[in-house]
Amino acid sequence: MALQFTAKELIALPPTNPANWIVEGLLRTKRRRPSLLCGFPEAGKSTVAHQLALAVANGVPFLDRKTTQGHVIYWKNEDSQQDVAEDLRRAGLSTNSNLLILLPEPEDRNLDVLASALRQNPSTKLVIVETLADFLNIPDITNNDDCRTALQNFCNLVMQSNPDCAFLLLHHFNKSNLNAELSGTKILGATVISGFTDAKIYLRQISDEDSRRVIHATARKGVGIVPTYLDFDPETLTATLGTTVRDEAIATRQVAKTKRIMDLDSRIQQLVSENPGLSKWVIVSMVGGNGQRVGKHLEGMIHAGFIVTKSGGEKGNAQLLYLPDEESPIDREKKGEVAR
Repeated sequence: MALQFTAKELIALPPTNPANWIVEGLLRTKRRRPSLLCGFPEAGKSTVAHQLALAVANGVPFLDRKTTQGHVIYWKNEDSQQDVAEDLRRAGLSTNSNLLILLPEPEDRNLDVLASALRQNPSTKLVIVETLADFLNIPDITNNDDCRTALQNFCNLVMQSNPDCAFLLLHHFNKSNLNAELSGTKILGATVISGFTDAKIYLRQISDEDSRRVIHATARKGVGIVPTYLDFDPETLTATLGTTVRDEAIATRQVAKTKRIMDLDSRIQQLVSENPGLSKWVIVSMVGGNGQRVGKHLEGMIHAGFIVTKSGGEKGNAQLLYLPDEESPIDREKKGEVAR
């Protein structure tokens, strides 16, 4: 029978021990849901997961965030022990690193193996599973019931008995949903996978031509990561947060705007140089485009001294345009009179 609480009873409940952040604002303990690290194959999930594992094991920051040092268990299914050792050494593995790697055998009951490792290492603060599909062996990953049952078993058999540990599952994006606007809707499999998980960390490569990676994270309670480029060090196989995607877009637009302004400056100066003594609006019409914008820009160049105006025309009251080092016909006439 379902538990029932009135508002008065809820308020009167004693506070529980608060969750602890294993990675500040991102991965926490005392959750009934694991977290996800998602992306397409070769997006860099393993590399980031290795860095995270060593950061917690050694008590050093991860992507500029504090970590709670503790034992880390990393279940891996895709690499040999030699590859794992090499990658972790390059990422900073030492004999003092508080880390246990589990490489499964085909006959293993994965939940039992992980539960046993946690009993033997009760100080574990972080469990990383690579990958969700390999570990849980879900019959049909597109079926909500199958996924819900598998994730619930994971919570019941592993997470509930280890409340002071955070859990992160590596998972893939769905290749058939490339055009989805929200990262959460790109997650491979049934929608319950997204709903049954806590924080979500997404990785993606910009394009085939641009190998940079972007990281983006959401947290139900915490502080996510806005889409940000990763500055990757190929020697150490580690990454740091770089410029945000938004800031780079702003900078790119500013560069493009500056180039357009320089191009417009050059076009106006060229026309004035080739056609000295024309009026402002004749020059504006020769430039083309948005006349009001070009006219305003030309006024700015005049104010800054890049273009000078001199009176002229049939009635002598027209404002004619010249470059600063050019003489108008009236100036030349005055000089001739002085010479005589």
